[in-house]
Amino acid sequence: MPFPAQNDLKFPALDNMLAVDNAGNVQQKDQNRSLPSFAMTKGSEGISPFQYSFEEDSEKDFNELSLVDNSADFPYRVNVKLFADFPNGASTTCSGALIDIRHVLTAGHCVHSIDKGGWAESIIAAPAYDNGINQWYGTSEKVHLMSWTGWTQNESYEQDMALIELDRPIGALTGWFGYGYNDSDDFYLNNTFHNPGYPASTPYDGEYMYYWYGNYDYTSTPNIIYHNNQAYSGQSGSNSYFKDANADRYVYACLSHGNSQSPFHTGHTRLTGVRYNDILDKINEHTPGSPDLIPLKVTVSPKSVQAGEALNNLDFYVHNYASEAFLGTVTAEVYLSSNAIVSSNDLLIGTTSFSNVSIEAKHTSAFTSSSVVIPQNTTTDEYYIGIIITNQDAETDNNNTEKWDTYPIEVLSPSPTTETKLAVASIYTFPTPTENTVHFRFELPHPTDLRLDLLTVDGRLVKTALDGKTTSGSHLVEVEVSEMAGGVYIFRLTSEGGAAVGRFLVVR
Repeated sequence: MPFPAQNDLKFPALDNMLAVDNAGNVQQKDQNRSLPSFAMTKGSEGISPFQYSFEEDSEKDFNELSLVDNSADFPYRVNVKLFADFPNGASTTCSGALIDIRHVLTAGHCVHSIDKGGWAESIIAAPAYDNGINQWYGTSEKVHLMSWTGWTQNESYEQDMALIELDRPIGALTGWFGYGYNDSDDFYLNNTFHNPGYPASTPYDGEYMYYWYGNYDYTSTPNIIYHNNQAYSGQSGSNSYFKDANADRYVYACLSHGNSQSPFHTGHTRLTGVRYNDILDKINEHTPGSPDLIPLKVTVSPKSVQAGEALNNLDFYVHNYASEAFLGTVTAEVYLSSNAIVSSNDLLIGTTSFSNVSIEAKHTSAFTSSSVVIPQNTTTDEYYIGIIITNQDAETDNNNTEKWDTYPIEVLSPSPTTETKLAVASIYTFPTPTENTVHFRFELPHPTDLRLDLLTVDGRLVKTALDGKTTSGSHLVEVEVSEMAGGVYIFRLTSEGGAAVGRFLVVR
């Protein structure tokens, strides 16, 4: 997006929040409240497995942009690159930062432009973008856009700020910044602020995150703070945060406009008490009051598996997007899908439950299962593994994994040990998974002594289903497994000529 040039500030309209959703519904909120001189809401580091970085804190005055070579680390991963499409056909990029699991703070002109036809029709947020989308975090898309009438009607830089609600709680993975306001100008002039973003005009191309920090030089209005340096297109909306003595980070402003020719100035629109409370109210309004479990980031190993074989591990996260803690049993159905959007129409290959689970409000927990088997009759192809949380929670439409939260796998031809043709027998098992009984169908070319054992995966004998002289021909053996615990088991069919070995899954 072209960098807004410094000009005379337009007279702002009343500082009213104006919200719009994808259906075009508009909500306006009047302001009439007595506010303290400062306030803060704390952020979180998320549950990402990546490492942490530490910002520079030596004295610096926003005089040099430095390349961030670790954008997947905290706190840099909290920042997002924004891709927006407007009604007039314009496509633009901006910067922003997560200040909640599902909310991005950015500049107003990044989501609404009178010249471009009004509200952006689509916006994609990409955390930790680095010459391409980060494959771990992926992206999230806008659901609602919110700004203030001072921007949407008058395009005043004093109110050049906006809030984006996302469809996916990507902040559960990345973490998010706190946010706050402070009415004292000295707070901005005498403290160090950090500002990462994605500069996109010469000599920059918008593909990499850059970072600068320092004290602000002056304030020209109650709502804007300036430093005497040049910013670039693409940095619009990048958040300016303060790190306190506890290393907690709070956003206080976002980059808005400036001079691209000497004398250089860059203006950041401040969070005021009104805007802080509007944002706080809007986030609370969007947060369910009762537990809402959202599955994220399914991963499995191995990535290539033979039909009839068990996955070594299936890992996933569950985020409780709610103002109330969850306590109880989490039950997840595991599906094999031909596409990256998992639904109950896909092939159910397992069910796993976890009891006595506690997930605090807006917190995330990790889960691991090792009892999922790829069905033996699965066609060789590429698939996706995903899950559906079956708990009845506040919002059931977000209980399935989609896109970045499913995991691609390759299913190979069945192993010769799961359906083998020995000199004495071939064997086929069904159904798997099963709850009560498993069937073994096999062919014998001649009478033989035969033994069918069921074992745990570590080799302990559970039961012997067949032992003795068996006639030639086709056989179907039904074995009761209702007394066995859920999990993966081994079957071993042994005869005079050899053995056939395979796996089956019992679910509970």
